[in-house]
Amino acid sequence: MVKIGFWKRAVAITIDLVFLNIATKISLLPLERSIGLGDIMPADLFTSMDTFQAKVFLLYFILYLFAGLILSLVYFTYFHSATGQSIGKGLLKIKAIQTSGEPLNFKIAFIRWGGYFISGLAMYLGFLWVLFDENKQGWHDKIAGTYVVKV
Repeated sequence: MVKIGFWKRAVAITIDLVFLNIATKISLLPLERSIGLGDIMPADLFTSMDTFQAKVFLLYFILYLFAGLILSLVYFTYFHSATGQSIGKGLLKIKAIQTSGEPLNFKIAFIRWGGYFISGLAMYLGFLWVLFDENKQGWHDKIAGTYVVKV
C-alpha cells in the first residue's frame, strides 16, 4: 500500500474546491440574478453601494458560504463513501481507504469531512500535517482512521 503525500493530495483538493466553487455559484445564480447582484463587485461595498445593497450583498455572501459548506458535505461524503475518490482524487488516481484497508463507508466519509472542517479551521495546519506525519495522514485522516493511497 503506497501512501500518498502532500503535493498530489493538494492538487486533488484544489480540483475539488474549484469544482465545488463553480457548483455553488451555479446553484445560487438564480437568486443572484433575482436580487440584482450580477453587476455588483465586492469593492463596491466601499464605494457606490447604499446601505440596503450592502446588507443584501452581505446576506448573499453568508448564504454563499453556507451553500458551499452543504455542497462540500454532500460531495465529499457521497464520493468518498461510494468510491473512495472525489473527482480530484479520481483524476490523480488516488483514493481514501480506512487504515484497515477497507473502503470508506458513509459514517467514516462523514467523519472525514468533519475532519476536513477541523483541519481547515486551524489555519490549514491539519492539511499541512501530511508533510510531517510518518503515515502521511492529515488531521482529517487521523480523526476518521483513513489513508490516501495510490489506486
